Amino acid sequence: MAFGKSKPKLPMYQEMQDTPWISRNRELNTTTYNNLNRDLNNVNVFDDAIKQQLNSVVDDWYNRSLSDFDRSYNQSMAKTLARDYNRFGTTGATTSLLTRDNDNLVAQRKLADLASNRSDRYDQLINNELARRYNWLNTNYNMFTNSGNTTENHDIANWKIRNQNLDRQYSNEVQDYNNSFGHQLGKIGTAIGTGIGTFINPALGMAIYGTGNTLFSDANNMLGVNNGAIDLAPGYDNIFNIASYLGAKTGMPAWSQYGRLIGDEISSNPILNYLSGRWDLNGIPRDTRGGNDYIRSNS
Repeated sequence: MAFGKSKPKLPMYQEMQDTPWISRNRELNTTTYNNLNRDLNNVNVFDDAIKQQLNSVVDDWYNRSLSDFDRSYNQSMAKTLARDYNRFGTTGATTSLLTRDNDNLVAQRKLADLASNRSDRYDQLINNELARRYNWLNTNYNMFTNSGNTTENHDIANWKIRNQNLDRQYSNEVQDYNNSFGHQLGKIGTAIGTGIGTFINPALGMAIYGTGNTLFSDANNMLGVNNGAIDLAPGYDNIFNIASYLGAKTGMPAWSQYGRLIGDEISSNPILNYLSGRWDLNGIPRDTRGGNDYIRSNS
């Protein structure tokens, strides 16, 4: 319960909405993840189509090299035969035959080198293809990581805002609690005491003013954020016992003496106890445990 206008509540912090930059990073993160998930287990796999394509590239290179070899060999052999014929008048001389045998040995070595180079070229193509695949995976992983960090930092910032809003919500709930009847009752008592003290009876005004301040202080203590329990006056469980308690605190022994006597009598009499309206300051029925209980909040 509140009287008049209450203190404005703390507004909630606003979370940052996804900008185009954040949204695109989320999309990029999903795309790169799908690429990694699809290609990671197949990076070293070469199916028949890939092998055929690589062999075709190697065959093109090998056939071109073999054609160059044949052309070079035929030209070299024709020059050797012409030279030997001009020199010896025949191509069957021993020296001519020995020269051609040596040339053929060199040519055979070149053919063997071509076959070996063909195998090396195939391995090189395989390694090049693997390098391209690994580069593809690394590129996707880097984009996946960068986009993930970007969106995660954005989401963590919003998560912190939500936690701050929980604190603010709690502060607002405490404020609502402090605007309840018990808290405002002390303010009213203080105001009434000031008015009576000024215009009617200064002594009575000081008493009510002190009572109001006491109520206000007790309401602050029992409704503040330092604890969640209402512990107004141990052993005082109805309005007369509370009056006794307040009388003692404000220097009014008559309140203390007669309020305590009447309060204890009400507490011991079930009918009077019921009729006295055993309600705490928030309008919640209090637990009845005889004359020695005290006001508590269940919150």
